[in-house]
Amino acid sequence: MLQRKDYEILTWMALPSLRRSCCPTTKEKLEGLEEDHLVEQGVRKLGQALPTNCLTISKLREWKGSTKKKSHEVTELLQQVGGLKQETSKLHRALQRSQLEAKAFWAEKFKEALELSNKNAELQAEVERLKEGLAKKDEELIQKSKKLVKEREALTNDVVDSYMEGFEDAVAQASGIYLEMDFSQLGLGKTVVDGQLVDE
Repeated sequence: MLQRKDYEILTWMALPSLRRSCCPTTKEKLEGLEEDHLVEQGVRKLGQALPTNCLTISKLREWKGSTKKKSHEVTELLQQVGGLKQETSKLHRALQRSQLEAKAFWAEKFKEALELSNKNAELQAEVERLKEGLAKKDEELIQKSKKLVKEREALTNDVVDSYMEGFEDAVAQASGIYLEMDFSQLGLGKTVVDGQLVDE
């Protein structure tokens, strides 16, 4: 704590510099006053200002400490924000990669599904063509079968007719050669069993 004597010394030390730095009007007022009066006034003013200055300095120190603390807190918060930004950036990049991978995966699956769908459509069309071909073949076989049945019947009739004609011709020829023999018992439906002519 400063004593009155210390204030006086400070005021005396300040007087020459005050006189040099004052404006002309203030300088004239100061020169008209006695130094003791000036010292008294200086001590009084200094005594009034010093507590205020001490309080101001104390507040400044307190504010400086608080500011330093706040600055440290702000720095820590900025570091945390920076860390969060980096983490967010990593997550964003990972999300973008995942989205690209998922997009590529589903694009490939869609392509495979489309290929399978096209293949299925081709197979269905082939099945329809085969069905139509089989139906045509069935119809052709039915027609050929009917034709063969008719041809077989015709051939059977031709064979029977030829056989009957041949038999009748043979009987006619034998009758012409062997006039005394009776060939009336001969027939297509007869056969010889134990030297006897019998019906089949």
